[in-house]
Amino acid sequence: MDNEIRTRGHSERDLTVDSSTFYENYWQDARNISATTHSRNKAILDRFFPVRPRNQQILEIGVGGEGGIIFLLKNENKVCGIDVSSSAQRNCERLGLKIDVINLDTRGVPFEDETFDIVFAFEVFEHFANPQSVIEEIRRVLKPKGLFLVSIPNPLIHHWPRLFYPGLFEEKAFREFLMINEFKIISKNNLGFNMYHQIYKDSSSGAFMWCWNCEKIDRDPKTFFDYGLYFWEQSNKEGIKTRPIEAIDMFRKSLECEDRDNIQSRFFHTLSLLYRYIYRETEEFMKHAEWFMNGAQGDQYPLNMKSIFALLLLNFEMKKFGHEIIDRESHETIVKGLQNFPGSEPYLEIIGKLKDGYLDYRLILEFLNND
Repeated sequence: MDNEIRTRGHSERDLTVDSSTFYENYWQDARNISATTHSRNKAILDRFFPVRPRNQQILEIGVGGEGGIIFLLKNENKVCGIDVSSSAQRNCERLGLKIDVINLDTRGVPFEDETFDIVFAFEVFEHFANPQSVIEEIRRVLKPKGLFLVSIPNPLIHHWPRLFYPGLFEEKAFREFLMINEFKIISKNNLGFNMYHQIYKDSSSGAFMWCWNCEKIDRDPKTFFDYGLYFWEQSNKEGIKTRPIEAIDMFRKSLECEDRDNIQSRFFHTLSLLYRYIYRETEEFMKHAEWFMNGAQGDQYPLNMKSIFALLLLNFEMKKFGHEIIDRESHETIVKGLQNFPGSEPYLEIIGKLKDGYLDYRLILEFLNND
């Protein structure tokens, strides 16, 4: 058993949610970590931790049979590891590393909330039949603003075994998966090279795998708002918004995190809710629209001016779907009333562009802040 640790590269069983059985003998019994694996893991740590973490609580999901990243960190930190394979556990024990064998598709992570400073999950998410459950568990056991480093293989390496959800493991899709699960992406790195790297000009397509360095979002309204804008701006060639539901979630979270009422977050949240309104889910939209109506009738400047401005913009967007909350006559009256407010010129300029049928909503951000 002095040979290098390697995977067997096949399984006699079909890939199912019963991954414990599928991966039971995935690793050959051996005790020596390959030079390639050792160099790769050291390079990953050099990239993300040029100063190695010390006295940290660290969890690795999918340690594998070669000790994972935590093998290089176990002397200066309290490390824990999980893998689904009993053969991986046997090899890790030979390396002096104790890990738990758990099928995370059917069980949770066996630790208390907010236990870990860092969680690693390198090239393991593609193996899960239930990746949503796993990422929720990772988020649960991370401390506020804890670090999550996760990688997935580029599909162009023709990873075996086949994937449960092939579309999730495209670069853009997995990045959005991290975003909607409330991780702030600090950086994304392209690691290694695939067989086609000389054909592709961009380093991302030619990479062997992609790695994201993330932070657990802890009541961060700006990150949620930025994520909302990201999803809101995605449209198809017909100009129809393709990710309004994700935008709704992000804007709602941004609004809920605010210590004071943020008219920006409320406006964009209400705007994205139009895509539920047109399918007759009107209650939440109308609750926020009424907030702007009340603000427009109040005497608190500049909130009243901004509320009127927001209502006019919302009505403009609603008319695209055959709805309106302000009729033509009322619209003209409201616009004339807006002229009486000091500093209303930039608002009126944007309102004047509505007749052109197109509005870049990035242009209105500065007019809907709290200042």
